[in-house]
Amino acid sequence: MVAPSMVVLVFRMAQLPRVPDLATQREAMKRLGFLVGKWAGEARLLRGPAESVELVQTEEAQYKLDGLIVVFEGVGRTKSDSQPLLQAFGIISYDDESRTYRLRAFNDGRFLETQLKLLEEGKGMTWGFVLGRSGPLPYCG
Repeated sequence: MVAPSMVVLVFRMAQLPRVPDLATQREAMKRLGFLVGKWAGEARLLRGPAESVELVQTEEAQYKLDGLIVVFEGVGRTKSDSQPLLQAFGIISYDDESRTYRLRAFNDGRFLETQLKLLEEGKGMTWGFVLGRSGPLPYCG
């Protein structure tokens, strides 16, 4: 004789993912309005401890996704012969849960993701990254 078996199913309540606060994100992204537009200027690319190259840098930044992100693209051309030496693309977003800006940037087959901080006066930002064992490389713009 075979004993009857009982199957017990236990349903686990799955936790729903957090819904982002889009209004808060859009409001925070408005603080980056100083970046939006087309601009150009001189720049210097450090290629080593004692070597640098003078560039003419152009940048274009614009809001996308109804103000939820800022995308920017930059091209640095050598002053000597106008050849493109640096090309980069970036995306800035705001995480309303952690209350931080995030920067994702791409160039020359590489990428980085880092936190971006606005300067107190609201017309600049800082970010940085670690390159190998040389330590952090800060950027202020």
